[in-house]
Amino acid sequence: MIFGRRLNPFYGNAAADYTRVLKIGDEITDFKLFSKLAKQGLLGFVTTKTLTNESRQGNPEPRFAWIREDLGIQSMGLPNGSIWNFPFETCDVPTLVSFTGKTKEETKTMTQFLNEKAKKSIIAVEYNLACPNVPGCPSCYKKDSLEHLKIVRENINLPIFAKIGYFIEEERLIDFAKEAENIGINGITAINSPPAMGIDFETGKSVVKKYGGMFGRGLKPLALRTVNIIHENSNLSVIGLGGIYEYSDAIEFLRAGASAVQISSAFISKIINSHQEVLDVWSEFLSDFKQTLGSYLDCKTMSVTEIIGKLE
Repeated sequence: MIFGRRLNPFYGNAAADYTRVLKIGDEITDFKLFSKLAKQGLLGFVTTKTLTNESRQGNPEPRFAWIREDLGIQSMGLPNGSIWNFPFETCDVPTLVSFTGKTKEETKTMTQFLNEKAKKSIIAVEYNLACPNVPGCPSCYKKDSLEHLKIVRENINLPIFAKIGYFIEEERLIDFAKEAENIGINGITAINSPPAMGIDFETGKSVVKKYGGMFGRGLKPLALRTVNIIHENSNLSVIGLGGIYEYSDAIEFLRAGASAVQISSAFISKIINSHQEVLDVWSEFLSDFKQTLGSYLDCKTMSVTEIIGKLE
């Protein structure tokens, strides 16, 4: 159970830019495509791009680059048309709304707006405390992050997830989880892209706008550790993400203690060099993902709930 309901399947997409990295779409294009996949039974829920109070163009190019196979740096900078222009009335699949505010007043206003928009399809909100590319945004590493989360809790009746980055110190992560739980936050999404850098050794130039956030397979060990610490030291639900490419990656997150997972960079890696239609590529990927996952569970005669937190 997560978001107060049983999701089947237990995975969705993460709040990220997908078709925008190909320069052919935006957050609404992404939402429509993922919604179609959810209606096909290939995703259990759809997460919106992280929405902000004002429309944003994002960081200047280049803002996306692979530095190794399945390992990249992104510096998108939260490009989006603002929370006020997102077509919430079209949400007809289980939807997790991701958003963030620079100031407490922005956070309050956006949260109240989402509470008014909430209907059967909007199953929870995700407050992003971990964008590595936007100075001034709330951060899980700062004290005021808990104040923002408290504002969200006071102004909405939906389940709330806090999206966090990577904590090096275990004690700080445990303290954050316990304080979030005391505020009334329902869960944590872990982890977002940790701050990183990539350099072209030939030109000496940064592959993106100097610094960015790391994504790809390399995130999984960091994310698994984070998920397991939260699971073992709090009663919060956890959505795991970071480096999920195959069904086995998702199983590892369940064993670490996640109740659901979000897939992100795998979607980008599947379309970046493909000449097929985006929807076809993702549909093929998720169909195989679902089939191999189902075969594994059948072979082990185990359900998803029986795996959660089963770490030897």
